[in-house]
Amino acid sequence: MVKFPDDVELFPIVLSAEQTACAVISPYSFREVFLKTRLKNRHWYCYDVRILSETYIEFSVYGMRDTVTGGKGKFLYAYRLTVNKELTAKHITLRLHKLAKAKRAKELEEKENKIIQKYMNELSVHFGLKPSFKESFRSMILLMMNLILSES
Repeated sequence: MVKFPDDVELFPIVLSAEQTACAVISPYSFREVFLKTRLKNRHWYCYDVRILSETYIEFSVYGMRDTVTGGKGKFLYAYRLTVNKELTAKHITLRLHKLAKAKRAKELEEKENKIIQKYMNELSVHFGLKPSFKESFRSMILLMMNLILSES
C-alpha cells in the first residue's frame, strides 16, 4: 500500500484568476463575497483566492497589466476573512479527489512494475538467459529511475 508522503497537505488551495482570449476571469464562486468585502476605495482588476481552511480564505487583489491588452497586473493588496464552509466545500472536495487519484495511480504503477519485473525474469529463464549481477543491478536501477521520474 502506498502511503501519502509527509509533505502532502490539503491547504492552502490556490484558485488563480485565469487569462482567456478576451478577459481575465477570477474564481467566480467567490465573486459575491469578494464584492461585498473588498476595499471600496481601491481599484481592482482581478483576484486570486487561497483557501486556508474550511472557513478561512485570503483574497489577493491585482490591478490591470495595461489598458491596451488588459491582463493580470501588479499585486495591489491582500486580505483574509472567515466564510461559511459551503463556500469552500466544492474546492476542498476537488482537492481531496485529486490527492486520492494520485495515490491510486502510484499504487497501480507499483503493482505494474512488479508484474513487469516478474515477466522479465520469466522471459529470461524461458530464453535460457542467466542475468549477471550487473544486468540485475542495471534493471533494478532503471526501475527505480522510472519510479522517481513518475513521482515528479
